[in-house]
Amino acid sequence: MSDVTVVDLPVLISPDEDSSWRLHAACRNRAVEEFFSSNWKSAIKVCEVCVVRAQCLDFAVRNEIPNGIWGGKTPQARKDIL
Repeated sequence: MSDVTVVDLPVLISPDEDSSWRLHAACRNRAVEEFFSSNWKSAIKVCEVCVVRAQCLDFAVRNEIPNGIWGGKTPQARKDIL
């Protein structure tokens, strides 16, 4: 058994927002630490092949999520978008 914690994407979506894109996220069953650590290279590689990368990035930017890799972008890159 692995010591890695695997969690679903955070629940930050309002009840009236379509969250179906999350079902297709390449990171859906990956270790959350991979996307919220200081070594983001592997997380960004996962995002590069993700079919819902644009929706993920849009979600993170609209909700001003301050940490982690979302849509293949670092927190600073998302701030720059704003």
